[in-house]
Amino acid sequence: MTSNPKIITQKVTEGVIRTILGTLPCGPVFIEIFEIGGRIKQQRLNSFLEELAKFLTENQEDINIDNIRSEDFIDLFESVITRVVKTQSEIKRQRFKDILINKIKVPDYNIDNAEIHLSLISELSEKAIEILSGHGVFNNKFEEEKQRKIDIEDQINKTTLEVQQEWKNNRSGHANRYSSVNSEKQKLETQLRELEQYFSSLEKYRTAEHYNITETEFLYYKQSLASKALLIDSGVGSIGHRSFEIMSITQFGQDFINFILKK
Repeated sequence: MTSNPKIITQKVTEGVIRTILGTLPCGPVFIEIFEIGGRIKQQRLNSFLEELAKFLTENQEDINIDNIRSEDFIDLFESVITRVVKTQSEIKRQRFKDILINKIKVPDYNIDNAEIHLSLISELSEKAIEILSGHGVFNNKFEEEKQRKIDIEDQINKTTLEVQQEWKNNRSGHANRYSSVNSEKQKLETQLRELEQYFSSLEKYRTAEHYNITETEFLYYKQSLASKALLIDSGVGSIGHRSFEIMSITQFGQDFINFILKK
């Protein structure tokens, strides 16, 4: 039976490390730490594989074995395992597993996107993901509602002038549309108030207090997420707003959040 070159290389490397550590005054302590680290990584890997095996067992009738044998899946599996043994976060390991499962369920799931998602999960803290998720409300629908608010304000200005003119016509005894125009103005004002309440309810997601962090920390996270093209500074150039104050999620950020949170 042919030995696995990777296993041989790993064993040789471990042997060299033990030899070097053994020559140091505190060698035994370092060797103990080295061994503990190895056991912890092995435990993480075992736990991860057990969870993955559980999924495969429970869903074996729906799984195409050819998907698991594909070159893309094997490469992705190796990439996931490398990250699993390095992270302390159970949540991150769960998300790594979800990426593998997604590849099994959806063979066409782009391997490049999977690698990008893996990297982002590894790099981003849970607080950063929470902030990104919070900004998910500032998406295309939000922008559409902002434009609708502008349109309604323009209509209210127009109907206000019409109401004033119709009131004058009414006072002079001429036939007029005062009641219908005034009723339309009131409907528009009601719609505007509802939109203002909607926007007001979302403003909390743009505050450090909502995430229980300081303003300095909040600024750091927003800048970090923007550097990864997950958030964009939509307030840049606006009068009265500082840089990184009014952030919105990008489509890339929305796709990432939708994937890891299963939206």
